[in-house]
Amino acid sequence: KGIFPHSVTLLDSISNLTEFQTFVSTSKAERLLYMESSYSAKENYQIIRKYFPYLLEHTSHVGGDYYAFSKEGPGKSEEIIFSDSLPIKNEYENSENSAIPYFTLDSLTEYSQSYSLPLNEMAVNTNNIIDIQLKVKRISNHKNLILVASINDKDTSIFWGGGNLKNYIQEKDQWTWLYYSFKLPNVDLKNKDVTFTTYLWNNEKGHFLITDYQIQVRYGNPVVYSFAVKNLPAFNAGFIQK
Repeated sequence: KGIFPHSVTLLDSISNLTEFQTFVSTSKAERLLYMESSYSAKENYQIIRKYFPYLLEHTSHVGGDYYAFSKEGPGKSEEIIFSDSLPIKNEYENSENSAIPYFTLDSLTEYSQSYSLPLNEMAVNTNNIIDIQLKVKRISNHKNLILVASINDKDTSIFWGGGNLKNYIQEKDQWTWLYYSFKLPNVDLKNKDVTFTTYLWNNEKGHFLITDYQIQVRYGNPVVYSFAVKNLPAFNAGFIQK
């Protein structure tokens, strides 16, 4: 009450990340209410925060979350568990414009430098959500670039996933954001051998510039789901804009 005191527009037909990013980036609304189900793409949260940076309200319930965002502050402070960034090695730094250091992926580079840390130094429970984001400039015509996250117990793979640049709004020679978010799998956080790693997989050997490689861990929905419906659309969520 009070957050959306006037008329609202309801939108529930978005089916992929590109459509979602287009909707949020072009919205003329001052505020946005996002109703996330357990099947919604976790990247939606990161996309919204780029255009509606202030969190007004957040409540969790069985099966999902309600978020109220605004383009103008003040907002509530987030409970961020962990935040860090991938340091750029000296040999990849942009010597011509030191204000924007970046590293390069090209036809000779299939995998980028990686970021790795014991998972128990980042997360507090398996309800946590890991958000990864970076800026990328596409120099070649290649559109496939995968932002990878993995969790391993020594040589045993527990989780592997990623977000592809082709699923986001992009223009050649322009900086754009690439995101990947996921809820932690069921894993023993007391095990010091369990490690989180993230890197870029340049599977088509395209030419890209990379900067602002960031990792963040936030609290997820603490409610234990007692019922789940299979085969629901991955983007089954509603959006209300003022």
